[in-house]
Amino acid sequence: MPEAKQARKWTLGLDIGSASIGWAAVAPDAKQLVAAGVRIFDPGVDDAKFQSGQPGASNNTARRAHRLQRRQFRRRAARQRMLFLVLQHVGLLPAAANVPVDAKPNVAASPQVRHEVITALDAGLFWRWRDSPEMRQLPAPDQVLPYFLRSRALDHRLEPYELGRVFYHLCQRRGFKSNRIEARTAAAEKRQKQADEASEVKADIRELEAKLTSSGARSLGEFLSRLDPRDPAAGRIRKRWTAREQHEAEFAAIWEKQAGFHPSVLTPALRERISRLLYWQRTIGPGKPGVCELEPGQPRAPMSSLAAQRFRLLQKVNDLRVISPSSEARPLTPDERAALAAALENERELSFAEIKKRKLVVLARGEKFNLQADSETKLPGNRSAAAMRGTLGPAWGALSESYREKAVRLWADPALDGGELRAALEALLSPPASALDLLVGTEPEDGYARLSLAAIRKLLPRMEAGASFKTAEAEVYPSRFSGGQVHELLPPVQKALPSLANPAVMRSLSELRKVVNALVREHGKPHEIRIELARDLKRNARQRAALTESMREQGKRRLSAAKKATDEAGVPKPNRAQVEIALLHAQSGGICPYCGLPISFQQAFEAQAAEVDHILVRPGATVGADTILMRLTNPEIQDRLSSAQASVAEAVADLAAKRTSLQSQLLDEQAALAGAQAAYASAKVKVDAEAPVAAKGIIPMVQYKQSVIALKQLG
Repeated sequence: MPEAKQARKWTLGLDIGSASIGWAAVAPDAKQLVAAGVRIFDPGVDDAKFQSGQPGASNNTARRAHRLQRRQFRRRAARQRMLFLVLQHVGLLPAAANVPVDAKPNVAASPQVRHEVITALDAGLFWRWRDSPEMRQLPAPDQVLPYFLRSRALDHRLEPYELGRVFYHLCQRRGFKSNRIEARTAAAEKRQKQADEASEVKADIRELEAKLTSSGARSLGEFLSRLDPRDPAAGRIRKRWTAREQHEAEFAAIWEKQAGFHPSVLTPALRERISRLLYWQRTIGPGKPGVCELEPGQPRAPMSSLAAQRFRLLQKVNDLRVISPSSEARPLTPDERAALAAALENERELSFAEIKKRKLVVLARGEKFNLQADSETKLPGNRSAAAMRGTLGPAWGALSESYREKAVRLWADPALDGGELRAALEALLSPPASALDLLVGTEPEDGYARLSLAAIRKLLPRMEAGASFKTAEAEVYPSRFSGGQVHELLPPVQKALPSLANPAVMRSLSELRKVVNALVREHGKPHEIRIELARDLKRNARQRAALTESMREQGKRRLSAAKKATDEAGVPKPNRAQVEIALLHAQSGGICPYCGLPISFQQAFEAQAAEVDHILVRPGATVGADTILMRLTNPEIQDRLSSAQASVAEAVADLAAKRTSLQSQLLDEQAALAGAQAAYASAKVKVDAEAPVAAKGIIPMVQYKQSVIALKQLG
């Protein structure tokens, strides 16, 4: 890098948003703007969904959906291929023509081979059954052959190839099964039931189940074999949501019946193998936690752990400030902080209203908490400890810290079902049966903290003493942001921050890297960087959703104000400024903030009655019920004030002019006096010198008398 670029000191200012980056390079010593600009880019998320906190905002959502769909197609093809080969191996499907015996599975059971074998088999089976009485009774025998065989398999013996066709058809249509984790507690089960009731898939399945029951059909295949797909009222056979349980029940019924006819083929081992190919589905666990940002390689702590709960509690308490009406902030006193932390340790959460009611923090009139400005209404407590204390009572307080942690780990373990959890907690704690029932039915908080248990335990002692998280972090991990590798240019974001998962932040930082690296190449490395982070990047999804709701409510208020301006002030189509006048008139109570004179609603819209004087809060800012958005003033009063101020200014100017004139005259008089005094002194010297000379007749007496007269005139 050139020496001149390195020697020059400059400051980089950045304003980082989700779709743009504003930057300015300033030389503070020279008080000079070196360069400035804006980089605009497409955000890494769907901006509308991101701003409103809706799910699916990431641009990766569509790509992920397509990838999952391709995976489903690949797995379905693999199931059908493996089942096809198994059925051929046991003699339940015919061998394919022109396929070598030693051919690989993807060749011996390729889509083309499977299609040819199944098509030929269907043609032969239909030719066999088309004139049978059972087939003639069906409304569409040419379209329901597999369903006819599935229905017949419940009562009659099927030939091996017919039975193989049934099993292969069950593999093609195996029904819907949710991949979510099953509910362990009553509360979670209730939420799942409510979600099922709201699901269109579940609604269609319930409707089909009702039709199947009312029709008297014993299985799904028997019900579908009776439908006429050409009848609009019956609907198509394949365009239906079916449940996996319906298919599994039908498979079990068919196997039980046909195993008596083919005992040497339909063995328990073959049933297990075919059942797994047909219906096995990967279970989805709770997901792996991310990596701690302070302790490399350590997993993030479960949010249900006692340490994570205490850490979050103290972080909120230590960040809490009391805001006065003059916007001055003060921290909590040690007594207030201790009382609030102790109360939150025993509660799931406390609202700000409850905190004031219980006088945990005493607020004067007009004071409020700083966190209320972020639309928060309560502080989270130690929810895990509160749940344990609420079920176990005083026994919880008598347990050691290690036993408490073990109990919470067992309680929050998603791998344990209700019975296993009950047995584990009973062996550890030996609680009463009623308390055990209540505890098993209580749901722990899910998710993970941002830090590992190792990092949290290192930070907790300082936070217990009142330090904020950032202060404790700087003390415990002083070298986190220093002592690292020095780069000439910023490295790729994924290399520097491999655990970063937020797509909006990832895109903004990638674009920021381009801006900073370009400036470094041009001007060298900055000596100082100042960053203004956009509010949308700071907020989480819940806060963005709350902001969207607030903006929606503000929109309703503006529509109401516009309607009032039309109805009461006769404004046909209120513009933005007129809507603001209507809102401010209501907020100010119709009183001018400067002179205190009332302004009626109609006067506010007259030409000289009122105007917006100053906008104090811009769109997007967080406001409260008492926040003043802008000031409404009376122009007439303003004109009077301006006229009076002009008169005062004119009088002050005249006074200054007179003072200047008199000062000038005074100086002239002083100059004249000094001249006269000098002439008098000169004349006196002359008289004193001529007196003895005139007496001796050296000079004429007339000359002497003239000098005396001149002296008298000056005196």
